[in-house]
Amino acid sequence: MRVLKSLAGESGSIRSKSELFEKYERCFQAVTKSYTHIKSLAPIVACQISNDDPTSRSEKLTIDGIHFTVDVERSTERALSDRPELQAVWFRLVAGEIVAPKLAKEVITLCGRVYAANKLEPWRYFRRNKYPERRAT
Repeated sequence: MRVLKSLAGESGSIRSKSELFEKYERCFQAVTKSYTHIKSLAPIVACQISNDDPTSRSEKLTIDGIHFTVDVERSTERALSDRPELQAVWFRLVAGEIVAPKLAKEVITLCGRVYAANKLEPWRYFRRNKYPERRAT
């Protein structure tokens, strides 16, 4: 089995191409799912919240959400800068449309690598500003 040294691995372990692709795919899916959700939020919300009904909870677009969408868009532009024709494929993937497997794999690999390097996974991204004392200097 041909192996590569992981560029994004924390432990510096050697990973196969398929393991790296799985990592990038998980990262891509998490980032694009959050991106789609945040883009669908309204900046102003008016509703009555009832403690009895958990489905009545409203969400609104916050400054953190805006920063996240901008970071995702900039990272995507950077990842696909050499291949602008893949930007249309990215939008189709985000919309949940079916794309040719070869193109999907290429977009996921290029974007997933950049998303992982920039720590855009939602569980990392939204936590990093809450605990500045834990941030590496």
